[in-house]
Amino acid sequence: MKKAATKEASSRSINTTNKRPESYAVKGPNLDQIVDPQANASYRLSTARLDTFDKLDKKSGSYYVGVDSGRISDQKDSSFSLEELNDWLEIMDKVLSNDTTINNTLINSFAKPIEVDIALNVESVIFDLSEYSSPITILVDDKLYEIENDFLYKSYDDGFLLVDGVEKSRIKVELSVNEPYLNLKINEPILYSLDDALYPDRDITDFFI
Repeated sequence: MKKAATKEASSRSINTTNKRPESYAVKGPNLDQIVDPQANASYRLSTARLDTFDKLDKKSGSYYVGVDSGRISDQKDSSFSLEELNDWLEIMDKVLSNDTTINNTLINSFAKPIEVDIALNVESVIFDLSEYSSPITILVDDKLYEIENDFLYKSYDDGFLLVDGVEKSRIKVELSVNEPYLNLKINEPILYSLDDALYPDRDITDFFI
């Protein structure tokens, strides 16, 4: 195989989807030429169909890959003898077990899982609140505040202040090797509401995680 072209792909959102699709599917002669990295970064790849080509640019294979299911299907050759099937499985095993870096523009544009290094120092945190239609109302020490429905960037120094200048709004981050991988530690109760007509009554950690 000299190169591969993605012909079909589907994906699922990695977070909340109030203002965008929960999942989407695309199809085209070569999706790698119309990649939107910014849009795809909020989705994980679910399935894909790729055509492979040899050094003469002749189609050598076509494969369906189910990332969620772990399924691989040969779309070009569908009839194998027992010996041919064994050879095919050995080739697949060799490809999957090597350390080759995937060089595919479309696949590389989607969000990917990473191993959590709990020894890392948190320098800053960013929350994307732009999907909400109005500011978020929060309650800290019996006082009401609003957080803009936009990107929320906070520098981290032994935690961060959800409300500037309000010490009781300090939130600390703790990394974990298990889900949800990032835990928020709060000394004082912080409640929130997504409806400015309702008094905040829900724990802010449920909102951010």
